[in-house]
Amino acid sequence: RKYYWLTGKFVNYDKGDDTDERALENHYISVVPVQFDVTAYHAISKLNTIL
Repeated sequence: RKYYWLTGKFVNYDKGDDTDERALENHYISVVPVQFDVTAYHAISKLNTIL
């Protein structure tokens, strides 16, 4: 199974106090709720006319 591994140096352009990077630098954890949606919303109306 193929996979990709990010390499290189991370550059933090957001220097705010409420960022994930700031939390990690200060030995806190960062919990981020995310979801992955690959629905092709632009194709739904066309499919509705075909089906």
